[in-house]
Amino acid sequence: MIQGSKFMKILLSLALLLSLFFLALVNFSIIWVILAITAFLFILYRMFSAQSAYPSQTSFGKKLSKIPLYSSIVLLVSLVFVIWGATTGSYLSNKFSVTNVEVRPNLSVTLDIARNTLQSRPLFGSGPNTFAVEWLTFRPDDIISTIFWNTDFQSGIGLIPTFAVTTGAIGILSWLLFLGFYVYLGFKSIFSPVTDVFVKYLITSSFFVSLYLWIMTFVYVPSTSIFILTFFFSGLFLASVYLAGLIPTSIHVFSRSPKTGFLSSLIMVIFFIASSALGYGLFKNSQSLWYFQKSSYAFNTSNDINLSEEYMGKAIMAVPSDIYYRALSEIELAKLSLILSQDPKKVKPEDAQKQFSETLTTAIKAGIGAKDADPKNYLNWITLGRVYEAVSVPEFGIDGAYQSAQFAYNEALRRNPKNPGIFMLFAWLAVTGKDLKQAKQYALQAIAVKKNYIDAYFLLSQIEVADKNIKGAIESVTAASVIDPTDPGIFFQLGLLKYNSQDFDGAIIALEKAITLTPNYANAKYFLGLAYEAIGERTKAIEQFEQLAITNPDSEEVKTILTNLKAGKPIFTGTQSAKPEKGKTLPVKEKVQ
Repeated sequence: MIQGSKFMKILLSLALLLSLFFLALVNFSIIWVILAITAFLFILYRMFSAQSAYPSQTSFGKKLSKIPLYSSIVLLVSLVFVIWGATTGSYLSNKFSVTNVEVRPNLSVTLDIARNTLQSRPLFGSGPNTFAVEWLTFRPDDIISTIFWNTDFQSGIGLIPTFAVTTGAIGILSWLLFLGFYVYLGFKSIFSPVTDVFVKYLITSSFFVSLYLWIMTFVYVPSTSIFILTFFFSGLFLASVYLAGLIPTSIHVFSRSPKTGFLSSLIMVIFFIASSALGYGLFKNSQSLWYFQKSSYAFNTSNDINLSEEYMGKAIMAVPSDIYYRALSEIELAKLSLILSQDPKKVKPEDAQKQFSETLTTAIKAGIGAKDADPKNYLNWITLGRVYEAVSVPEFGIDGAYQSAQFAYNEALRRNPKNPGIFMLFAWLAVTGKDLKQAKQYALQAIAVKKNYIDAYFLLSQIEVADKNIKGAIESVTAASVIDPTDPGIFFQLGLLKYNSQDFDGAIIALEKAITLTPNYANAKYFLGLAYEAIGERTKAIEQFEQLAITNPDSEEVKTILTNLKAGKPIFTGTQSAKPEKGKTLPVKEKVQ
């Protein structure tokens, strides 16, 4: 639509090719669909617009022969990826070692959550930034069997559908009125006669770009930068329409009337104060986020707990968010562990006691701060519960810690009753309190909610070992495997029990069955590899850990064990634990559960 030098055309052509290449790497199917629709609309516009560069051509055949080249390329590429995106996109992502996973609730689930929410709060919805709360209340029951059972989605399939939940009928009608007016003005403007070629280019290009971005808000939740671009191009379109004189304007001089002058001045002052307050709020949010990132870096990368604590305190001072309080609580818990692990020969008992007391007080205050900042968020109650649980061991003798942890976990369960992970928190709390019978009941409750809950099976096997009831447990689990021979979790538990009883051949049979039912069962492969090594089948053990190294490339323990196996060294040389079957957590992360 606009003439440029040969160099500029080459530069823009390269930019277009690079853009399409990166879109192909990401290969997000809905983008290709919307891009194809936008390109097709532009082709139709160029063919039938009165302001086309070919006004003298009237026959359809001649118009067809003048279809714009670049729009046609974009449309063709988009259609290729819409139809053959899975094959083509997989080839490119494998070729360039790029992985991209986009997970969010689908349209039907989002609309179902909106319908349930609007039944009780039709006008204004659940409130800003509360989609996660509604998700926990109305999420589909079958989500519990997937790997996203513990994911708290903060939004639905798109930004506008999410607003249907959080702002209700008033909010969604406001959006529809704005977008309806915008689309009407856009199509009216691009077909209106404009003599200035550059202004016409601005009107058309900014409208199509902003239209594409606004459509994306229905099917996607754009990042802040993309949302800013959406408003930028929308503003550019409205400014271009004004420059072209396509909308009527009028001038009002408020100073001629004392009443209107006073009101206009008052409105401008209020607007200025509100803008300043908003700007200050954005500055404080940015400042707190910067401190939060510095704290996370100091904690996770530099292992400097004191510096991490200092930065997190500054983040909380800037914006007292529950997320920051939760992070500070985790820092204080890590600090407690360091205090307890100090060499008593180097630290006086009274100094260690003082450090412990001060750190515990800070941790409790952080947990309470998180809970007070957002009492509806179950994660804040879990944070508070974990603080009390950390000091609820009988040896510490802290009165009320165990009961306080139970209360906090109960509040978390009340806000998220479909989460089996909270039952596991109760189970571990019972283990801490030396109540193995109660711990077993909670683990069984977790399995009743989520049948394939690996952590619960892992804990059950540990409880049976601690209770010295391995033989009886093996008999009951074996009976369960006969009743339900398709449950990989049961065979995993059976394999662990037999591994603990030194029946490595029996463990191999059970763990192989679990892997047959779930080929990517990482922890089953881990213990199967250990069992193979225990009976001298080192080649088979290496095979299992080589597979784990592919699915868990970030696991240093897997890398170390694999190196030891290949070098002929003892399998746990240089690892953190020589008895992973007795650990509080599973040795490797599951990719599929």
